Amino acid sequence: MIIVKLNPMTTETNSGPAPEEGFSWHKPEEKPKIIPEGKHPNPDDRELNKIWDDVYMDKVGAFNEGLRQGFNQQITQEMKRLVKEESLPEDKAREKAEARYSEIIGQAFDDNQASMEVAYKDVLSSVMETSHAMLESRKKADLDSLTGIHNSRYLDRMLEYNLELYERYNKENELIVVAFIDINNFKTLNDRFGQKEGDKILQVVAKKLEDALLRKTDLIARIGGDEFMAVFTHVKPEDVEQIAERLKAELQEMSLELVPREGKEQEEVHPQVSIGLSHTANRQIGDIGSFQKKLTKEAETAAKRSKNKSDRRTDYLIYQEIEDVESELDLDHFIAEALNEFNREIEGLVETGYEESARVIRNIARQLGETRYEMYLRKKNKRSKN
Repeated sequence: MIIVKLNPMTTETNSGPAPEEGFSWHKPEEKPKIIPEGKHPNPDDRELNKIWDDVYMDKVGAFNEGLRQGFNQQITQEMKRLVKEESLPEDKAREKAEARYSEIIGQAFDDNQASMEVAYKDVLSSVMETSHAMLESRKKADLDSLTGIHNSRYLDRMLEYNLELYERYNKENELIVVAFIDINNFKTLNDRFGQKEGDKILQVVAKKLEDALLRKTDLIARIGGDEFMAVFTHVKPEDVEQIAERLKAELQEMSLELVPREGKEQEEVHPQVSIGLSHTANRQIGDIGSFQKKLTKEAETAAKRSKNKSDRRTDYLIYQEIEDVESELDLDHFIAEALNEFNREIEGLVETGYEESARVIRNIARQLGETRYEMYLRKKNKRSKN
């Protein structure tokens, strides 16, 4: 019998799998099974297996690395014992240690449950300890050290993944919504109260945003400085405004006691934020990377527009509801739009091996985007003169 895989769903939802939950055991001629039966998704479901492979690839990779390190650790310990107690040279001791563990593992997997338990206690406990440590390290790499919420690296990865799913199973009654949150006048507050007090503001905003997320599928991240972003999936069109209102309600009542740089008395401060939202309603995604940049840029544009209305209060704008939104369009927008138009042709050429032709088409699309941008600027300048 052999180890098939560590169940990453268990690792994701709990502190870590118990031995009997974490592994699938099967004989080579049998179909793999997840145990205990019924507790985890059906491994025959191709889409669920793809989710495991896509989203938890780094976790499975960490486990495999832990598996390798764990066995090496046990073999090294046995080798040292043989050198010390039997006075064997290191090369001979390693050969004997490797042979011993190969024999233990082979016997355990081929014979009976009792031998399997011996192998688990003697070897796999170290493997699990090592792999869990590596998983924790990977998990920390996805978090913002100051606020404890996710960072931009994790948000970008998950947004890309959700857009891929949305493109594959596009449902007209479900949207992806991106919210951009920017703290108003943060530089002024930071200059007045100092970085330490400014960090407190960032931490409070992060906590408020976490409180505003009602579902496990909602995601919030600090993407840099005083900017945050949230992603909401499986949203009904009529609920977009409710998301915006929930964010506004949670963030508009912030109150902190901060000490100015030049002073000893605390002052009550009420930070305000600007919120911008954009969504996927009635849109073709095309190239995932280009669309992701466009969606986040739209949310940022809406937040800036909201701040321009008033930076003295917390408010929001939804990008699709801004009447003169075209004034915020930039070169990247027109290039992304042109690339989306040619996306099907480009993908077809790549799939059939015509990489050079695909590159030519991409360049043509970029040139088309640049031309459209120049035409747009001329029209915009002409309108401003009138």
